[in-house]
Amino acid sequence: MKSRQLVGLDRGGLNSLLGKPTLLRQDASAQVWQYAAPDCVLHVFLYRDGGAGPNDPYRVVYVDAVRRGQRQALRPVVSSNIPLDDKCLGRLLQRFSAAHKTSAVFMPHLIR
Repeated sequence: MKSRQLVGLDRGGLNSLLGKPTLLRQDASAQVWQYAAPDCVLHVFLYRDGGAGPNDPYRVVYVDAVRRGQRQALRPVVSSNIPLDDKCLGRLLQRFSAAHKTSAVFMPHLIR
């Protein structure tokens, strides 16, 4: 799965896919959900979507990852062809799936 496939998910979809975030930051019109893996941290940025309705007006608009212990501005270039965002998301999906004995079969539209 590619990190860009998270874009457009609401909070319920994100929670179903990755579970509760390690850290959640709330701003006036945005939320940042942070998920920590052993070697990286995935930041998922959700913003209010005026047309999404009153039940869940937040949607994912951007995803970024950093190596643990590295400042974002100093993030090193990843040596493989797979972006760090996608590697980190893959690790988190494996961990969440193993912990909850879920399968990607339930979300085939998110599998590439």
